[in-house]
Amino acid sequence: MSGLLEWFKSRRESEVIRKTREHALKVNQVVRETQAFIEKKLKGKSPERTQIRTEQIEKEADFLRREIFSILTTGEIDPNAREDLMHIVKRMDDVANNANASVRRMSLLNVENFPEELKNLVLKMMSLSLECSDMLKECIEKLGISTPEVIRLTNLIEEREHRVDLLNSEVKNFLIKANLTTNPFEAIVILEFIERIENTADACEDTADIVKLMALRERVR
Repeated sequence: MSGLLEWFKSRRESEVIRKTREHALKVNQVVRETQAFIEKKLKGKSPERTQIRTEQIEKEADFLRREIFSILTTGEIDPNAREDLMHIVKRMDDVANNANASVRRMSLLNVENFPEELKNLVLKMMSLSLECSDMLKECIEKLGISTPEVIRLTNLIEEREHRVDLLNSEVKNFLIKANLTTNPFEAIVILEFIERIENTADACEDTADIVKLMALRERVR
């Protein structure tokens, strides 16, 4: 059995497990607020409060990450399990960082002239990225409890992330043809905004890959 999965099964009430699941929830909330921000912005509504919430929740996730790392450096977890958990938490942190970065980029843009087709593609990308985050949170909740369910969820994350990749290509193709702006700096921010959404899904998949590897190692034993 993987060191981390065995450790999770034997210590379900451990503080570090509780905080890891709490961290996964905070990361998921960042992605959820990101989707809300993008929807409001594209619909011409005021998203400032949503941006403030996104920033605050990401800070809370960062604080939890530091707490988890502090516990891991002084706790009883064995070295292999410690390394696995550190990788998982760091990759989850990348999910939140990329989601919040997309909010920051979009806050700089005037999206009034975005064509409906582009808005719809962006919303689809963000919706799928949120699905990845939702399932990743569930994966962390199932660690040490249901290995088959963990594997099922990681497979679904991989499928959703692939769809985000395809949509990203569609968006870039649209941007090339639409020629939305003659301002090179604005074009860069638009591209970075789109890339951050894709990176959010990528980071979910990266995290899920670590979890899936542990689950598969357990299943073959």
